Amino acid sequence: MPSPSTSIELLETIPVIDPATPWHTLSASESAKTLHSDLDKGLTSQSIPARLSKYGPNALTGTEGATWVKILFAQLVDPMNWLFLALGAASFVLKDYVTGGVLVALAFINLYLSFSQEYAAEKTLAALRNLSSSSATVVRDGTEQQIPSSDIVPGDVVVLTDGNAVPADARLISVTDLETDEALLTGESMPVKKDSATLTSIDEPLGDRINMVYSSTIVTRGRARAIIVSTGMETQIGRIATRLQSSSDAKSDLTRLQKSLYKMYIFLIFVAVAGALIVLAVGKFDVSYELGMYAVTMALSVLPAGLTTVLTVTLVMGGKEMTKHNAIVRKLKCLETLGSVTHIFSDKTGTLTQAKMVVVNCWIGGGVGHVYVEPHGVQPVGDVYITNDVAVESTPSKDDVARKIVTKIQYDNTDDGLEYPGPLREFTLCASLCNLASVNVTTNKSTPASDSTTTTNTTTTTNTTTTNTSPSAADTGTIKNRSDGPTTTYTTSGSPTEVALQVYAHKLGMAKPSLEAQNALNIKVDKNDSRGGWTLLHDYPFTSTLKRMSVIYRSPDGPLKVLTKGAAEIVLGLCTPDEKRDQYVHEVIDDFARRGLRVVLLASRTLGGGSGASYATPAASDIITITDNDIDNNNNNKGNSNGHHVDSAAYWKSVDRDDVERDLEFLGLAGIYDPPRPESASSVRQAHEAGLSVHMLTGDHHQTAVSIAYQIGIIDQDPRKMTSHMLSTVCTTGPAFDALSDEEIDKLERLPLVVARCSPETKVKMIEASHRRHYISAMTGDGVNDSPSLKIADIGVAMGLSGSDVAKSASDIVLADDNFATIITAIREGRRLYTNIQRFLLYYWVGLFAAAIIVLVNLAVRDPSGVPMSPLTPMMLLFLYLAMTPPAASISIQPASPTIMQEPPRPPTESIFNAEIIRDTVFYSLGAAGICLAAFSIVLWTGHGVTAAHCDATFVEGCDALYRARSTILLVFMFLFFIQSVHCRSYRDPEWCGAGLIKTVRDSTLMGCVIVLTGVLSVFIYIPQVGRDHFKMGAITWEWGVVFGAALLWIVLGDMWKIVKGMLFGGVVPRHSMEQV
Repeated sequence: MPSPSTSIELLETIPVIDPATPWHTLSASESAKTLHSDLDKGLTSQSIPARLSKYGPNALTGTEGATWVKILFAQLVDPMNWLFLALGAASFVLKDYVTGGVLVALAFINLYLSFSQEYAAEKTLAALRNLSSSSATVVRDGTEQQIPSSDIVPGDVVVLTDGNAVPADARLISVTDLETDEALLTGESMPVKKDSATLTSIDEPLGDRINMVYSSTIVTRGRARAIIVSTGMETQIGRIATRLQSSSDAKSDLTRLQKSLYKMYIFLIFVAVAGALIVLAVGKFDVSYELGMYAVTMALSVLPAGLTTVLTVTLVMGGKEMTKHNAIVRKLKCLETLGSVTHIFSDKTGTLTQAKMVVVNCWIGGGVGHVYVEPHGVQPVGDVYITNDVAVESTPSKDDVARKIVTKIQYDNTDDGLEYPGPLREFTLCASLCNLASVNVTTNKSTPASDSTTTTNTTTTTNTTTTNTSPSAADTGTIKNRSDGPTTTYTTSGSPTEVALQVYAHKLGMAKPSLEAQNALNIKVDKNDSRGGWTLLHDYPFTSTLKRMSVIYRSPDGPLKVLTKGAAEIVLGLCTPDEKRDQYVHEVIDDFARRGLRVVLLASRTLGGGSGASYATPAASDIITITDNDIDNNNNNKGNSNGHHVDSAAYWKSVDRDDVERDLEFLGLAGIYDPPRPESASSVRQAHEAGLSVHMLTGDHHQTAVSIAYQIGIIDQDPRKMTSHMLSTVCTTGPAFDALSDEEIDKLERLPLVVARCSPETKVKMIEASHRRHYISAMTGDGVNDSPSLKIADIGVAMGLSGSDVAKSASDIVLADDNFATIITAIREGRRLYTNIQRFLLYYWVGLFAAAIIVLVNLAVRDPSGVPMSPLTPMMLLFLYLAMTPPAASISIQPASPTIMQEPPRPPTESIFNAEIIRDTVFYSLGAAGICLAAFSIVLWTGHGVTAAHCDATFVEGCDALYRARSTILLVFMFLFFIQSVHCRSYRDPEWCGAGLIKTVRDSTLMGCVIVLTGVLSVFIYIPQVGRDHFKMGAITWEWGVVFGAALLWIVLGDMWKIVKGMLFGGVVPRHSMEQV
């Protein structure tokens, strides 16, 4: 244990680290000097406690999400619940225990529904913490040792190997073929090849800092040593966590609809209290049972007791409907916002594209020219076309094939074979053999049985076939060969680039397993060529320095073949020079790059003589000087001077790689890219038709991003034909956008449609800029890097298949299929939901205001003692609330209008109380109240009015007319609002004639409500112990005619009102223009 003086001395030598230090621009030795560390021996054990004390543990910190107690408390302070409890208490005081019990139960039911909707524990920070690796290998005191990752400090030297999670941000010291998966940070699925060389640009994007590794990323290949430069919350992922914490309450505010409803609640509570006071004032505050219950009735008449329930049910059902379309809703309140979305900020990889690299274009030497390959992901199916001098970007037409403008090649190993040009065969051979990837095929064959279904799974990996038999309910897979036949599933392993080349080789029948198979002579490329028998002798792995890979094979006929692939410029420099060819190759490389293709060059070389060489005749330069005799003596089974046989790995290890990878024969170029999803273009077009602006934010390179954006319609002009100025107005890079101040961004005519090399900070800055422009934004993302922007966007959309737990926790919606098209479906559903919410709110407001008018107007009706007699009692109102709820739910599930996605987004500032709804509320409320009061008056005065006092306290003979009138008005009110639920389906179209009438009759929910509730209410009316004692109403006879007459009148008046509205205000509901949005 160090002495106190030693500890003080150690503290003095601990460096002060500037978080802004550009470590990628410092050499490894400069980094070590800055951190007071040693690249070979690492830190000393004695210095660790002091560093831990200064820098803290290598862990993420933060607060937990809201607990259930906090959520419950928030619901307990809801004034609506307290008002129901107050009214219940008042009923208990007045000794109406049934009404009081129902009101208290209603308050608790409302509390439970609100609590269950909001209760969702936030797992964001916990998921972030779980990303950290549990242990790491460090060098301390000159020796390697395992320690908990939380004990790592800046200055530690760590050892990274294949499969390790990087414990903290670090500067690479030495690298051996290192690749890391940085999808969590950059969002891009391609592994990043790392190098320890020092970079010069301070502003190098995060994804291009190849001499750095970052906390929680994964080593997918190779080995390295690195020096830790940042730990804990100072790492890149820690900064994201900090940003996530600071934005954790960004969307905690209520949505616009919730704010409107909250204001309405406050207003209605005020009206309820004021109405109750008015009733008491009319009775001169002489509170009897009748006057007290009248005041309770007045208050209840304006309280939307069932509104919260219906709104919750609507959102839940909308969420379930979206789940059917692969959109899983995490936060129900976001469904309202979806209808107002104006801008979609989408990731590229996996969302707009397939996240599967494929070969789509090739240029083959030897006079073949351009080749187009149909992309089908990892499925080795699709046609190949030789298009000669023209590089096409889509499948040629049948007419072009018929006129022989292009030549279609489709390999089918059931034929005797297929002739295609030798240079194309050589190119495909190299793509297949100079490759470490594999394509695995699984075929599921369903065999019907009398009482069960059996599925036979046949999995083919190399040249081995395994068959398993297991019960299965249904076939699964990617390709179903016949409607009742087997299903074939393709899976791959290896780097994306090599997978693309291997799939391409499979399409032309030159799969690596069959080429290497010793017994595959029955599978032919052409009638004179046996494919099997290729033997791997040695491979030279790809390195980030050399940027190429080579293999040496012995061909079936004897000669040795060197097959090389790699970066186009590098491998072309190793080929035999040809000025004319090289010039054209450069033009093709540039064209492929402009189209966003990753270019790989393939080349080969034949070594030694041998007999019967079927692919090429070696030139003099093809003989490696130092191994000439060894190669030629191979046929006599002789070894070299060191005793190693030429076919042995030891022999080739003794050969200088540069002597092998020279004087190569150019074979061709492969253009590889991640193609758009088939539905992306149509979905973007739908978005534009709906008035939405689509933006692509990606970590990929500029040319690739621009090319994909053009292909799917985000950019409407060919970028290759745009001037640099035009292109810069719609496309930019992350560093360029980050360099702009907020004022400069706000002066832009519009936000860039494409942002390449996008960082997490760029995405957040883009969302903040959209908020300043009052856009309603939906942001997609899958990695940890996307979490802050998902959190602050109006709608955060995470990927379900490829997304991290952190992204999902920060999102509002999770896409189960990672598909951009699902976002458009979700927005369509959001618009439908909002429209339906407006409709059932209209329905509720009409009911509330009609009830309030009825109760207030009827203050004029009094018994002989002068006490006002309410036409509706609290129990009647509570029954009406229950009766109104199912029809409201029926309104909430109405299908969307066919033109809903041809309309512009709803302006964010648009109030839910628009002019159309206000007009309808006034007409329908007054009309319904008038009809109800008329029906009540007819029955009351036909029965000679109220001739007895205190009818609500005790029923006597003189109360009969009042009780019968109450039964009538309750039935009329209920039937009117069954009819009103149909009126509210449309603002302008009559619904009780033609197709609308047929739809109404077929509405099982509405018809069921009419039958069941009418039956229940009839039972209440005719059972005195229920109707007379608790509802204060009595049995009726001829009054049923009044009920049905009122219902028929309301049908006619409602449809006539819509016709009159059309004449007065126009035939359609006014829509807002995109300029207003």
